[in-house]
Amino acid sequence: TDAVGIWLEDNNLSEKLCPHEQKIIAKKNEDLHSTETVPLRWSIESCYALMWAGSLVNELDPAEYASETLLSLVPSVIKHENVNAFIQQFHLRPYAELHKARDLYFRLHWYVETEDSQIFNLGVIQSRREALEWIFDIHSDWDSIDLHSGWDGFDSLLLEENKSKF
Repeated sequence: TDAVGIWLEDNNLSEKLCPHEQKIIAKKNEDLHSTETVPLRWSIESCYALMWAGSLVNELDPAEYASETLLSLVPSVIKHENVNAFIQQFHLRPYAELHKARDLYFRLHWYVETEDSQIFNLGVIQSRREALEWIFDIHSDWDSIDLHSGWDGFDSLLLEENKSKF
């Protein structure tokens, strides 16, 4: 994490980190606990969704994990590559396309939480949805994005309201 911290500083990005991220970056790799490294793995899926939103990735297949090519799309920390070339390549997809993806991941999130899905991974779906929700909410803090599905109790509510029809 020393190299990452230096790279962030040199690219004027360290002040963009939340306090939790700053604590992780300050630690040596061997001092990181699994409660810190596991969420970092899911952050890769969020990043993949952001890469898709920025037209750097062609597809965002909900049944697949992030492509191994993701690392080749971002500036290399080891090579100390500057972030500016990456930013120049980033072109946000049209609103309708982003909205469609957000809606799909919202629905998939609900599906995966309520059904025994053998196709979709909850972590992948939730992490990507988090990124897509963040794009649409300019006031949101990355660490407090509301992923409530809004569907809790929806089926029973519909049943209660419509039981006279059955």
